[in-house]
Amino acid sequence: MSEGVVFLDDDRRCRHVTRPAAELFGRDRERLVGERLDGDALGDADEFTDCVAAALDGTERTAAWHDPERDRRIEVRAYPADDGAAVHVTDVTERERLRRQRYLFERGQEIVDAGMWEYDPREETIEWSDGAREIHGVDEGYEPTLSEVIEFYHPDDRETIREAVERAVRDGEGYDLRLRLVRADGDRRHVRTVGDPVVDDGQVVYVHGVVGDVTDSEKREQVLAELHDVGLDLQESDTAEEVAQRTVDAAAEVLDLDQSVFFLEEDGVLRVVASPSEMSTDVTKVMSVDEGLVGETFRTGESRLVADSHEYDAVDGEPRYRSAVSVPAGDHGNFQAVATDRDNFDESDLEFAELLVDRARSALDRVERERELRRENDRLEEFASIVSHDIRNPLEVATGRMALLQREIDSEHVDETVAALDRMAEIVDDTLTLARYGTVVGETEPVSLPALARRCWNTVDTGDARLEVDDDLVVRADDDRLRHLLENLFRNAVKHGVDDRSHGGDDEYDPQVTVRVGRSPDEDVLYVEDDGVGVPPAERETVFELGHSSADDGTGFGLTIVDRIAESHGWDARVVEGRDGGARFEFAAVEFVT
Repeated sequence: MSEGVVFLDDDRRCRHVTRPAAELFGRDRERLVGERLDGDALGDADEFTDCVAAALDGTERTAAWHDPERDRRIEVRAYPADDGAAVHVTDVTERERLRRQRYLFERGQEIVDAGMWEYDPREETIEWSDGAREIHGVDEGYEPTLSEVIEFYHPDDRETIREAVERAVRDGEGYDLRLRLVRADGDRRHVRTVGDPVVDDGQVVYVHGVVGDVTDSEKREQVLAELHDVGLDLQESDTAEEVAQRTVDAAAEVLDLDQSVFFLEEDGVLRVVASPSEMSTDVTKVMSVDEGLVGETFRTGESRLVADSHEYDAVDGEPRYRSAVSVPAGDHGNFQAVATDRDNFDESDLEFAELLVDRARSALDRVERERELRRENDRLEEFASIVSHDIRNPLEVATGRMALLQREIDSEHVDETVAALDRMAEIVDDTLTLARYGTVVGETEPVSLPALARRCWNTVDTGDARLEVDDDLVVRADDDRLRHLLENLFRNAVKHGVDDRSHGGDDEYDPQVTVRVGRSPDEDVLYVEDDGVGVPPAERETVFELGHSSADDGTGFGLTIVDRIAESHGWDARVVEGRDGGARFEFAAVEFVT
């Protein structure tokens, strides 16, 4: 049974693919990375797409089908994963052949690590094939009773197998179970046991089936599950060094790779930042990216499985390290596991190491993004501090002086100067807001929109305008940023909705503008709309651009701030025509709390 794993991002593009998976797709492994995968190469594109779509929506899904082109049976199991989906692709042709032929009891073994058996309930006798005896660890010729067979199973599983056999004999109901078995020598194994009743004239005359050792596949599934948990744990790391250490720890605990190191690259140099304590004195701490096996895998981006590391300057050139697994972690560094024996690792070790390091790389990407974000925020905060201190302070002095001058001199020049200073103050405030709001929000919380909207309404000069808010609306957001978003939209609606209206002499004209806040039916869309003059279609694509304003005295920052705040929440902002012809600002992908 050939099984491989493919990791897809949210766009169904291949992030990582194991060698067995690439072989099942019949494609070159390197060429698959970055491509959007479909199931054509597996014989059923629709089923494959449905499985992936379910996983991307957070639901596990399994499907199987026949691939007529290659005459094989394919099984796909898709699971939700970090930033995408993990898809396990298995060629189950042999397994299905066993399922179809299990009623053909014969002594010859057709399947590796499996044995046949037959139980006659009338005679209460059981016949075992040699393969069944080998799985149970008994000598040739051993013929057990049903009770003795059940005793081979783990104490917690005996009742399960006993009831399954009883139902097969009594009701003609077959079974297919995965249970734990204790061999005669005490070794514990995982087995798959299948029973198929044969009915003659309405009576079960015997039950025959197969028992197979699935310890390796059970272990594989367990390792994959543990690696999924490791991926979640790695995402909790705050630094690259912490990611590296957790990766080395997981390599030992989950993959039994007790001797491993993690290198991080900086300025063309690879430095060991994580290793087991017993290796601390044996490992070369620093090496150039041009050196040895570590440098080779880092430069090429290709993992290596080396039978004898003496061919390379691996780890530190210590003669006692003879074999190695070396896996690059993208642009961040390299992971390497070593052993003192030759040929200590196989393809399975390499595959699992690649899966582990792929999760580490994802965590390192996040750490780097957050570090860059902190640097950006520091620069923006420095800029904001300069604006606040070096511009706002003298501006406030000038504004105060002009206020005094207004009392002494009645001149339109003074009034215009005061207005210009007020406009400069608005520009400074909006500039500070833009500078201090980065592109990613921190912690979010449920926010009551009716309460927040009314609070914002009371802080904005709305004149005679009216506010209508849908009841019981709660969204997950940053309260402070959402407050700024609503205040800017309210200010925009009142300013352009009332001042720019033209009623054409209509005696029924209502000079008041009404602003509504609500949720679009059947959509996760928050909207803020008014019944004013609206935004001309030609300007809707540019209305969020910095400096855009339809008013002579506008700063052109207000709607840019709105767009930045929406973007920081992961919302998609757009402007359309409102139900009464005014402006309607919509925010898609808002998380409403019910």
